[in-house]
Amino acid sequence: MNLLARAFYNLEEALEEGESAREQVEVPIEEQDGATAQIIQEGDLKGVLKIVVDGYLPRTRHATSMMRRSWIGKITRALLPIDVHFKRAFCVIAIYVPGKANWDVDNRYYKFIIDAIRFARIIDDDNCQRLSFMVIGSVDPENPRTEIYIVNQPFEEHVFVYKLLKHIIIEGKSLG
Repeated sequence: MNLLARAFYNLEEALEEGESAREQVEVPIEEQDGATAQIIQEGDLKGVLKIVVDGYLPRTRHATSMMRRSWIGKITRALLPIDVHFKRAFCVIAIYVPGKANWDVDNRYYKFIIDAIRFARIIDDDNCQRLSFMVIGSVDPENPRTEIYIVNQPFEEHVFVYKLLKHIIIEGKSLG
């Protein structure tokens, strides 16, 4: 296969993948399965988009295309009623696993989340000039989940991270 034909095939495949992801968004809101989204309305994090997905991200070596579709579908459906768009954004992914206090953040497959917020048109592009992110986490045997916080840039990064960590710590204490 020549180079041009291969490029055409790859482009066609990417377009089909994008169309498939958009079709997943068109599931009725009542069928949200394990994810919620809201704009925080008060306190230190007012204006921050918060998404909570039941369950925690799989390890990179265990990620499958079915898992990818499921995670993207959950997140994009949760974002349907949310009317927000960020030209530049900062995203914090907080992963709460049910066990093992020490786990490597680089072994979790967070690409699902980045793709979902792009497919939901919260951001136009996930290049380094439009999106930056950080991954944090802890253990919560009672409620394993993934929390995603997205804030518009520009902002004072150190102030936002401080407020977010304060929020997570206070919220974490109230869980048990």
